[in-house]
Amino acid sequence: MSARLNYTVRMATAPGETVAKAVPVLVDRKAPVSLTRVVENAIDRGLIVGPKPSAAEEIARGIAEQIYKEFQDGNGIAFGKYFYGRLYLEGTVDPNGNLTKANKVNARLMKGEDFNLGLDDFSFSFEGADNQPKIDWLLPTGQGDAPIRNELVSGSAVSVLGRFLHLDGDTDRVVFKEIGGEASVTVDTFTAAGPDCLSFAWPSALVAGKSYEVTVYRTAEDETERASNAKRVTVKAGAAPTGPELTGVHAPGIESPMIRVESSVWFDGTGLDGWTAGRDSIWCKNNRAEEAEFVRLDGDGTGAAVEFDGGMLKADEGAWSVLTDLGIVEGSEVRFKVTINGQSAEIVATVAEA
Repeated sequence: MSARLNYTVRMATAPGETVAKAVPVLVDRKAPVSLTRVVENAIDRGLIVGPKPSAAEEIARGIAEQIYKEFQDGNGIAFGKYFYGRLYLEGTVDPNGNLTKANKVNARLMKGEDFNLGLDDFSFSFEGADNQPKIDWLLPTGQGDAPIRNELVSGSAVSVLGRFLHLDGDTDRVVFKEIGGEASVTVDTFTAAGPDCLSFAWPSALVAGKSYEVTVYRTAEDETERASNAKRVTVKAGAAPTGPELTGVHAPGIESPMIRVESSVWFDGTGLDGWTAGRDSIWCKNNRAEEAEFVRLDGDGTGAAVEFDGGMLKADEGAWSVLTDLGIVEGSEVRFKVTINGQSAEIVATVAEA
């Protein structure tokens, strides 16, 4: 019957590398067997014929002392093809090869080909298999009553469903590895975390049309990290927003807008309209009279709030100085950030001449 070895998984970074990898590590090692016991066992098995078991300690001590003497004599040793012993110099020297007390002579024992142990020589038990994280599937949230398993929707929150995904005191990360590519995206902030579900906001770095391999890594307080099975998902584009597009700012009697929209901006059920009548008045208002905020942006993207009253931004003759103080003058272009119902857009307006 083969001996059983218990092992677990640790994350380790190999010399010269920067990315940690999961490596198997033996745990619950047995106490080492003394050389005396090795000799006794060899006598018991008939591998050493003649000596009595009581002579095992003397034989073991004699072998060890003779190995030491061989090393002192500058020799290496070879025990058949089982293991070898050689002397090595360690440390550094100057260009002239001068040795100092910092240099050491070390004896190293190296296994030979007859000690070529393999997995088939043992049975193995993985510690933690009883609570190993497992992914069943991923779902996009907020996609109606029938979301498709393992098909994520760009812009929609994500839920990972499975078992032992999160345990009290543990930390998690969800890694998306691009299929056929090098890109990877890591999520470590969650809106909900439990044994059966991890939920998080849409990772903006995921690309619609691509497929990813998803793995959950759960790390315990003792830094033991366990990895789940990998689940393949695809990402499809989200539905186009519904609602009126941002409209321009118009002067009374002028059909063409006096504003450029730098990008297509949509508000959920809410558009933006405005009117300007030259120096005497400038009005901007939201066409559904929802609460809105207008901020005049400077070149660096920062801005100062413009006073707002009753759903309108209005500057009549008495308040025109408020806008001129912000650099808004006749014929100039002005950038505004408009926020309605928590959604924002930037617009560029031309102030009409009187």
